[in-house]
Amino acid sequence: MAWAVKQGRLDILQMYLKAGVDPNSYTLYGVPMLSHAAYEGQIGSARILLRYGADPCLPTLCGGQAPLIVTEEHNMVELVLRAGAKIISLKLFKFICCDIVNPEHLVQLAIMNGTEFLALKDTWGETVLHKAVRYSEGLTALISKAAPELLHDRTFDGRAVLHVAVDRGCVAAARYLIALNENTDVVNMNGEKALHIAVKRDLKRVQLLTGRQEVDINGLNASNETPLSIAISYHTISRCYFDIVDHLLRDPRIYIDPMSVLAMKHLFRPTDLWLLLLFENVILLIRFLWLYTNCQESLFALLPYLF
Repeated sequence: MAWAVKQGRLDILQMYLKAGVDPNSYTLYGVPMLSHAAYEGQIGSARILLRYGADPCLPTLCGGQAPLIVTEEHNMVELVLRAGAKIISLKLFKFICCDIVNPEHLVQLAIMNGTEFLALKDTWGETVLHKAVRYSEGLTALISKAAPELLHDRTFDGRAVLHVAVDRGCVAAARYLIALNENTDVVNMNGEKALHIAVKRDLKRVQLLTGRQEVDINGLNASNETPLSIAISYHTISRCYFDIVDHLLRDPRIYIDPMSVLAMKHLFRPTDLWLLLLFENVILLIRFLWLYTNCQESLFALLPYLF
C-alpha cells in the first residue's frame, strides 16, 4: 500500500482501501499513509486516503510530524487544510504566509479547524500576530479579528505588535493597527514608543504616526531622548535624515528639548562648520532657531550652546 501511495497508483490504493485496509495505517518507518502521500507530493493518493477517512492530523510515530509539516506544495496544503488539518507550528505558518500567493484563505481555513495555533509563540515571545504584520494587512486583520487579545501581547523585550510593524516597515499593517485605536504610547524594554522607532527608519513611517493627534510627538525614551533629538543625532552621523528632522520641526506640537539642542550642537561642531555651506543644513538650523526663539528663549541665549 505504501508503494501504491508513493507511485501514485490510485487503482491499487483503492483496491487496498476497498478491501478494508485502514487509511490511517503506517509505513514501516512509522509514517501515516497521508503524511507519506504529502511527502511524496502525491495529491491524488492524498485525496483518496482522505475520502476513505484518513486523519489529516495524525502524527508520525517518530517526531510527531503531521501531514502539513512534511509537504511544501500549495495544492497539498490546501487539500489537507480543507480536510480539517491544523497549523501546529510557526514554521508552517511562515511557509503558508511566505511561499503561497494570497494565503489569507488558507489561514482562514486553519482558524476554522481550530484556534490552537493562535496561542503559539516563538523563543522571543512573538505571537502569530507579531508574525502576521510582517506579511500583509489582510493577515493582520484576519488574525486580530480571530484573536483580539493578541493585540495586547508583548514579546520578552516588551515589543507590541505595532512596534514590530513600524520596525519592519509594514506600513499597511501599522496603519490598520492604528485605525483600530491601538495604543501608540506603549513602550518597549528600552522605553521606546512607536515614534522613537520610526524616526530611526524612514519618513513614511514617521508621517504615519505624526498624522495622529493622539501620538505623543515629544515623548521620552529610557535615555531621555525625544524623537526629534534621535532624528538629529542620526542625521549628524549619516547626513541622511534631513527629511525626518525637517518634518518634525514643521509639526506645531514639537517642543525643543535640551537633548535636541545638544544634538544640534553636535551637528554643527566647530570642526564641521563647513556643513553650513550645505543648503539643507542651513534650512534645518534656521528652522530650529526660529522654533526655539518663538517657543522658549531668545536667540542670544541659545547661541552659546550651539557654537
